[in-house]
Amino acid sequence: MPAFAGQARSPAGMLGPARPSLGPSPAFDAGLERLDGADVLLVFVESYGAVAYETPGIAEGLVASRRELDGAVRDTGRGVVTAYVESPTFGGSSWLAHLSLISGVEVRDQYAYTSLMASRRETLLTNFTRRGYRVVALMPGMRQAWPEGAFYRYADIYGSDRLDYRDVIATLALDIRHDVVS
Repeated sequence: MPAFAGQARSPAGMLGPARPSLGPSPAFDAGLERLDGADVLLVFVESYGAVAYETPGIAEGLVASRRELDGAVRDTGRGVVTAYVESPTFGGSSWLAHLSLISGVEVRDQYAYTSLMASRRETLLTNFTRRGYRVVALMPGMRQAWPEGAFYRYADIYGSDRLDYRDVIATLALDIRHDVVS
């Protein structure tokens, strides 16, 4: 019964005085014109990325492969920009962190998430679409329907039903090796 009460409370909370105040969305325009049509990949690595850099035993084991990847990127005329982003969540609920980054609005709980999903706000993705980019989601671990994908307005969503995770990794590895050898 508690699950049903929680489900009933969510829509009611969106209508009443307790509706989350999300604040304004950023403009998302600053500096994007400098991309000049370059391919852009936004990859969420989550805390695993930080652990792989900050834990000495793990970081040491990755030095050679990172060096090889860096060489492959540079040799093919590509560039990588990376950053740590402070997550509004800890220990799960990564969809809140993803939406926070993409929307530019801090999303710390399911109420704010639901409220934002019900809006038609501009996001980083809609800005890229307006600039002529084709915005797709590559989510090999997604195994069920994802109606929230409509909010993001992706041109296409590739979930596990359309991808084999092993094939994705193999293709990426072959692409990097091909570019390094070419």
